[in-house]
Amino acid sequence: LAQVIYDMVLRQFEVRCFISCKEEDGSGTNRRVYRPLNDLKNQFISKIRMGMQRNFLDDNDRISVISRELRHRKVFLVLDDVDREEEIKALAWSPDWFGEGSRIILTSRDVHLLDRHATASAIYEVKLLNDNEALQLFCMKVFKRPCPPSEGHSDANLYKKVCMKFVKLAE
Repeated sequence: LAQVIYDMVLRQFEVRCFISCKEEDGSGTNRRVYRPLNDLKNQFISKIRMGMQRNFLDDNDRISVISRELRHRKVFLVLDDVDREEEIKALAWSPDWFGEGSRIILTSRDVHLLDRHATASAIYEVKLLNDNEALQLFCMKVFKRPCPPSEGHSDANLYKKVCMKFVKLAE
């Protein structure tokens, strides 16, 4: 959802950056692990400087670059899958760092973390899809139509059962 919103409005901002705070662990199990804070900071600074970055910046230099270069610019920053306060402190600690009209979206499963850092806007809680909605979404992505294939398939029930297993795993 955050990626969809980002894609819809990014052109309204001078500086925009989508940062995923976690990444696949590489084991093939879809387990997500924290990205190192320095990687997140360097990705943000690289985006600010349009690809030019200095990896040797220390934390004070990074904060200085962020606040100095963005203070008067309209920024759209999405921090996706935030679980640690350090991620917020490193990238979006102070609204003073960003120019007028800037927007910051934080996504997290930790409502208490969001409560502590929501400064201007409300927290929006995304509701889970019911089984039928989830099945329809899954099928649209996989089969490019709302339901599992059934016409001419003797295994229509098998398709539906397999699809529902994927949907349940995604919960």
